[in-house]
Amino acid sequence: MLLAAGFPSPSDRTEPFGDLSATSPRDAGMPPTVHVVEDDASVRKCIARLLVPLQLRVCTFDSAEQFLAETPPGARGCLVLDMRLPGMTGLQLLEQLTRDRWRLPTILISAEFTDNDREDARRLGAISIMDKPFDKDHFLTTIRTAIADARAG
Repeated sequence: MLLAAGFPSPSDRTEPFGDLSATSPRDAGMPPTVHVVEDDASVRKCIARLLVPLQLRVCTFDSAEQFLAETPPGARGCLVLDMRLPGMTGLQLLEQLTRDRWRLPTILISAEFTDNDREDARRLGAISIMDKPFDKDHFLTTIRTAIADARAG
């Protein structure tokens, strides 16, 4: 698990995070977490850099299996999930999270979606399905929406 470049560790954070700050007592003073599951290191790094202005905690994973192993059940925030991963696919992870009742608004990303992929992603509750490369402003707006959904959920 990696934090976005330029971010101090969570224990070093003391500044407020405005409208995006976490609301549970356990997370008081901590920004929400964007979990990024993407097997391409350069894409993970790019997404983490894009999120820096939003002052969100960013945790990156190179596989669905790593995400499951390192993320506590019921984690809060949102999930940016690549569709095509080695091992467990993005849709398989989304299906498991749905079955296990995680409340993690999910943005599914891929360079190649089929109509069936899109249908399955919607059925499993993905809040957005974005083609790579995606528009930066649209992506950041979608992240803000996902965080707002997580806070309301």
